Amino acid sequence: MKFRLPIVMLLLALAWSTAFADGPSVSASHIWIKTAPPGVHVLSGYLTLENNTDKPLKITGISSPDFKSVDLGTVNVGAHAAMPLTSVPLPPHKPLEFKPGGPHLRLMQPHRQLYEGDMVTLYFNFSDGSSLTLMASVTGQAPNS
Repeated sequence: MKFRLPIVMLLLALAWSTAFADGPSVSASHIWIKTAPPGVHVLSGYLTLENNTDKPLKITGISSPDFKSVDLGTVNVGAHAAMPLTSVPLPPHKPLEFKPGGPHLRLMQPHRQLYEGDMVTLYFNFSDGSSLTLMASVTGQAPNS
């Protein structure tokens, strides 16, 4: 009886370390959300995602407790408007940049007024079943690389 708990704990530790032995499927860098004047109901978010696997992946969902909804968009230059993206492939071992003037996050209906320096939580889900939780800073310009 004495040895059951340590054995169960050891098995759980081994299972946990095996599940994450290769590291996360996707990593992120240069994460930020552009400040907006009061009353603006759609903000833009930018980041670089890199698929660390040998298979193509897709973003299957994005959410944030700080916004009613989050999706992906791109700029339609002719219409001067952001258009929704239904699917964005993440090729293996290549960074994909979400940047001003290109693909970006559309963060809709903030639950509170966001100011320079505030932090926002973002949850990403991917086609391999993995997920990624990120903290994004609200700022007026892209952070230095």
